[in-house]
Amino acid sequence: MFFFVSVIRFLVYRSISIIVAVVLATSITIYVANWGGKLDQIILSQIEFEISQQVATNPAFRGLSEEEKAQYIRTQVELYKKALGFDSPFFPDRFFKYLWKYLTLDFGNAFFIHAKSGSLKVIDVIAERLPYTVILFTTATLLSALLGLFIAFIVSKKALTVLDKVITPLSFTTYVLPTWFMGIFAILIFAYTLKILPPGGMFSPGVPEEPLPRLIDFLWHLTLPLTAWIISTFGYWTYVFRSMLTQLYEEDFVKAAYARGLPPQMIDRRYVLRNVMPPFITLVSLSLVFSIAGAPITEYVFNWEGLGGLLLAAASVGDAPIVIGSTIIFAYLLAITVIILEIVYAIVDPRIRAERK
Repeated sequence: MFFFVSVIRFLVYRSISIIVAVVLATSITIYVANWGGKLDQIILSQIEFEISQQVATNPAFRGLSEEEKAQYIRTQVELYKKALGFDSPFFPDRFFKYLWKYLTLDFGNAFFIHAKSGSLKVIDVIAERLPYTVILFTTATLLSALLGLFIAFIVSKKALTVLDKVITPLSFTTYVLPTWFMGIFAILIFAYTLKILPPGGMFSPGVPEEPLPRLIDFLWHLTLPLTAWIISTFGYWTYVFRSMLTQLYEEDFVKAAYARGLPPQMIDRRYVLRNVMPPFITLVSLSLVFSIAGAPITEYVFNWEGLGGLLLAAASVGDAPIVIGSTIIFAYLLAITVIILEIVYAIVDPRIRAERK
């Protein structure tokens, strides 16, 4: 019972600190976005657009002249400005209103970009693109990390051998090459030379709407960016875990296990893998979020319709609401990842919980 209570207390404390961090990050985003009154201009533009749409589609306004419609729009905008406190200082009145709106994921409407459903709501546009980014980069990061860990296990047992001297420089070389460069290289080989994979996109033109053919076509398009990401990042994981595992195999408790005649597989599982899992979970969890943050260029190269491509498109046309919304969504993703990481840590490594009680 005490164990359960201590874990809950620890997680509640960590969750509160993470929530505070999200609020601070959102507050900074609001201040930066409103530099020079930009955020106020965005809100006013959205209000004017919504009123204009109402006037254009409501039959009650059809009998008015264009001048009368324009006057009505100006009057309504002024009323909204007073209601929202635009005649008062930005802080604290409008600042806390904006803070609450953004913390509740109310980002308003986009200026130019819309969802496939036709919705201009920023949250709808982001929700449509985010899953594709998560699928690509979560899968790629997990596979790359597992591949790197597997290779590191092999190499660490053969430190300073020919295999180690080949794998270690190769791992470092693949790590320093940018993912977008590897992506272009992969497109040239597999799409245009061998012609076995599509060069980009997520679906082929005219793909059937049935779930199974559509899923197969999606996985076919996923293969190339997934492969390019794994090739360009597995070297990082190999390099990091090779150093970590080499040091672990030199620890006294591992040498003692070998001296007792325990099978190598049991030593790897009980003594080595158990000690390497906490840092593995930490690095993979944080890499999942930061890989999504670094998605724009990779998604652009492969014409992948994810959040990264959306950010580039929004920045190129000046769609500030989408840029702001995507930034705050990233803060939420990071916060959720850290909370999950703390829960997993408490389960995998009781020492962490004991140290932080």
